[in-house]
Amino acid sequence: MQCEICGFSGQLYKAKVESTLMNLCANCLKYGKPIEYLKENNPLSQMQHKKNTILKFKENISSDFKDEPLYIENLGKRVKQLREKLNLKQSELAQKISEKESIIHKIESDSEDPSIQVIRKLERFFKVKLIEK
Repeated sequence: MQCEICGFSGQLYKAKVESTLMNLCANCLKYGKPIEYLKENNPLSQMQHKKNTILKFKENISSDFKDEPLYIENLGKRVKQLREKLNLKQSELAQKISEKESIIHKIESDSEDPSIQVIRKLERFFKVKLIEK
């Protein structure tokens, strides 16, 4: 993995920059609030970080992170099931919630954690709960 600001390949930290979770090196960590250390040499932790759609926060995180919402497990699979149940294509769903088709594709393939705003749009459209407190 690389630092999402400068591209450094080394020890990284998960940090919150404004409202976005990013992987940052020690030098760029000053731009955000650190959440956890990512072990670069452990491929399992890298895969877990990329594929896991549940935002996990450690117990020692400052209080401003305590009320962060958590995505449901298997978010991508759940969105795909709901979409297919309504016989919609990804492009049709994207149009109905005013998002790009690529966003829907990334959500369903679990290649990207969606923003809270996109999750809220999906919740309103499908009339289901996708975020837990």
